[in-house]
Amino acid sequence: MPRNVIPPRVVTRLQAARLARGWSQEKLGLHPEVRIEQGIISCFERHEALPTPAQAERLAKALGLTVETLLQPALAEEQSA
Repeated sequence: MPRNVIPPRVVTRLQAARLARGWSQEKLGLHPEVRIEQGIISCFERHEALPTPAQAERLAKALGLTVETLLQPALAEEQSA
C-alpha cells in the first residue's frame, strides 16, 4: 500500500471510538491527554494524515484504547508492503 494512502480501518477506529464517547473532534482535541488541534484530528479522519507516535499514544489513552489497537491495521498493512 502506498505510504500516502491512509488505511481506512485506522480512521474508522479513531472516529468510532470518538463518536462512541459522544465527543466532537474539538472535544477530543481539547482533552488534557490529547492537546491536538481539531483540524489535525479532522485530517486523520479524512485519510489525509496518520498521527505521529506521540499523537497516537495520546489519542489512544484519551479514548481508552492501546496504541496497538488504534494502529493495528496500519501496522499490519505496512509490514505486508
